[in-house]
Amino acid sequence: YTILLCILCGFLWSICITIEKFYLLQKFTPYQLMFLRPIWFALFSLILVLTLDGDFSFMNKITKKDMGMLILAVFLNVITLVMFFTLLKNNKTGYTISITHPVFIISSTLLAYLFFNESLNWKQMMGIPFVIIGIIILNSFKK
Repeated sequence: YTILLCILCGFLWSICITIEKFYLLQKFTPYQLMFLRPIWFALFSLILVLTLDGDFSFMNKITKKDMGMLILAVFLNVITLVMFFTLLKNNKTGYTISITHPVFIISSTLLAYLFFNESLNWKQMMGIPFVIIGIIILNSFKK
């Protein structure tokens, strides 16, 4: 079940990236796209919360720390997506994805390990240097 959701998630993201690169980024700048996306994201999120929760009572549980973390996460996402869209617009899809996503995977794994005591098995530890070598190889053959 988990692997199927992972595959579906990755496939749906690939459709999004393809639409963004070959249609939306041809029409809008990366920062304009970052302005337009949240409008629709908010609408669909509103419908989802109302459908699944029925109301917004979860908002009562938000603390100042929660709000700070949320603002930080949104700020980092905006910066990251503008950079990602700029890379995507100016480079081949395969090149952009094959560099950014492995870095994302390694960084997330190491941050979870270092700061949140998530465990790493020997395969993950061995995989990290191989991924880094792969990124170096990909970058050396960029056309």
